[in-house]
Amino acid sequence: MIAYDLNPELGSECGIAHTYLRIYSKYFNTVVITFDIHKPYIDNFDYGENVKFQYIKFSFLDKILWKLKLDVISNWLFCNRTRKKIAANNPGQYRFLHIVTPEGYFAFNNIYKLGIKYIIGPINGGLKTPGNFGPIFCKDFLYDFFRNLVYKIISLIPGWRKYYLKAERIIIADERLLNVLPVESHKNTYQIFDVFVDPEEFKPIVNKKLKHDDVTLLYCGRLVPKKGIQLLLDAYKDCMIHLKTTNLNLNIVGRGPLLESVLNFIEKNHFKQNIKVFSNLPKAELVGKYQTADIYCLPTLREPGGLAILEAMSCSLPVITSDYGGPAFSVTPDCGIKIQVNNYHQYVSDLAKAITKLYQNPGIRQAMGVNARERIIKEFSVETVEMKMITLWGILLGNQY
Repeated sequence: MIAYDLNPELGSECGIAHTYLRIYSKYFNTVVITFDIHKPYIDNFDYGENVKFQYIKFSFLDKILWKLKLDVISNWLFCNRTRKKIAANNPGQYRFLHIVTPEGYFAFNNIYKLGIKYIIGPINGGLKTPGNFGPIFCKDFLYDFFRNLVYKIISLIPGWRKYYLKAERIIIADERLLNVLPVESHKNTYQIFDVFVDPEEFKPIVNKKLKHDDVTLLYCGRLVPKKGIQLLLDAYKDCMIHLKTTNLNLNIVGRGPLLESVLNFIEKNHFKQNIKVFSNLPKAELVGKYQTADIYCLPTLREPGGLAILEAMSCSLPVITSDYGGPAFSVTPDCGIKIQVNNYHQYVSDLAKAITKLYQNPGIRQAMGVNARERIIKEFSVETVEMKMITLWGILLGNQY
């Protein structure tokens, strides 16, 4: 298993690689190649005796590329060193390789030169920034232009095409990815959503009381423009004005460049009693925030996956989010409310209406929460992914598995 990012204590791509490794460790003797910066965290987790780690040094150049957000270059260099390491250490011992991270479809490498069967994914990415959101993305349009240009150029590189065309299977998060992959590779795609949760780790409080007052909204995510924290604050303010209430609370879990702006908003609008801000929390404390909240709200505007949404659903929370990207697939009408992504003022207005509806209807909140957890167990649990991987291994290895 080749993982540019792997950390048992983090979410996102690091956490996804960690969970895939837990699945692999139950069925295979597994060699994992990852960066040595992850070693202190990996050493704190017991993956079992049949998992062996080999480390690639995280160099000064890697650090610079990471800071410049040039992960695609850093990943290519990481995989080139990985290929050489495999080639020098009995490549015939591997039944197949699984390149788990990074998840962006624009990432590629030359692993195919080894001549070993390999799987890619789950891959995602390439979601475009919606227009008509100037107050949020006014500083990001130039960055998005160059980002999309880089993606386009990468997709024209022969090595990128070879990487996908020679893969035995490409795990895609959803069918949207077929629009960016080489047409000839579509027959080898296999769909598994790129984020998932453990329902035994993220679970609701037993016999949670149905609240009719002191309702708590929860936002969990980075404090960056694309996560929509500004939309939520404006919608929350509208709710407080029109509902004329003081018992609608908001917990914000996360950190990022908009933290100062969030704190200024709270101070300016005298919301210190109602809005609480927490830095990134340990997993156990984070689960506690989900369990004690009543509504989960993430008005994210560019979310290919959305792990925090699944965590909230697993804890039986109704969800309010965007009808765009990953949330458009993971959240159904019976477990949450999805907001159309048209423009800033429309979104704030519709978000305030959604919050008001769930605030005023505890029965709807409860029903949506129950449905949300059922959907997680059926579609987005670790066990579901494990079953899908077993099927994939059977396709890949046939009678050998």
